Amino acid sequence: MVSSVPQPQNLTLHLVIEKTEQGRARARVLELPNCIVEAPTDEQAIEQLQAIVAGQFADVKVMPIEVTVSPKTERDNPWTEFIGMYEGDAEFAAIARALQLERGFDELGLIE
Repeated sequence: MVSSVPQPQNLTLHLVIEKTEQGRARARVLELPNCIVEAPTDEQAIEQLQAIVAGQFADVKVMPIEVTVSPKTERDNPWTEFIGMYEGDAEFAAIARALQLERGFDELGLIE
């Protein structure tokens, strides 16, 4: 069932503003990947983005939906049967240790 919800008057979005090599402001909206502008100043870039976003949301409805997700159990995980398979296996422990050393885990402080 879909029910109508009040539409918010304001929408908070996050802007990323960078300077180009030419010193211009390049701004984009994180939540809208295709919404990018370039302007002489940060303020002009922000104004342009506000106008674009306002235009994009002028004729749309934004509404939350709730989705029920059933949690997975250990039985649903195909890897569960392998948990602890090599516990106490000295040969496997030696192989794992050799791989860790080969990959530099000791130098990174990831193993003792």
